[in-house]
Amino acid sequence: MDKKIKNLLDAEIKRELEALGNHEPGTDEHSNAVATLDRLYKLRIDELKIEEDSLKNYSKLEADKEQNNREAAIKDKELNLKERQIDNECTFRDSDEQSKKEQSRWENVRFWVGTSVQIGLTVGGWIAYSIWYHKGLKFEETGTIGNGMVKNLQSKMFPKK
Repeated sequence: MDKKIKNLLDAEIKRELEALGNHEPGTDEHSNAVATLDRLYKLRIDELKIEEDSLKNYSKLEADKEQNNREAAIKDKELNLKERQIDNECTFRDSDEQSKKEQSRWENVRFWVGTSVQIGLTVGGWIAYSIWYHKGLKFEETGTIGNGMVKNLQSKMFPKK
């Protein structure tokens, strides 16, 4: 409530109380003064209630504002947390993809190295058999002594069905 209005109302109540003392009880002037004083007190009480209600509303608004600020801060923290989780998931996904690419690359390298070794062993075996076979044939050119190794190599190189 405005202080000026409050002061005027208090001054009017004071003036009416002083005027009430000047009137004889039971007279019309006394009854009118009491009725006026009653209305002034009711106005004063109404003004106090309005002021109290406005203070309650103001404090409630402040409390609601603080609550909204806290909720907004919590939502911001949750959003930041979700953003960090999404960033972490993306980073994990990227590192997982890189890991899979690296693993795929190494599997590819192992495949080709393994295949090359198998081919090399096969070709090396053929070369060794060929060398032994030719040396065995050269030894048997004279035909005086037969060699069992050449026959064994021939059976391995040309299996009979």
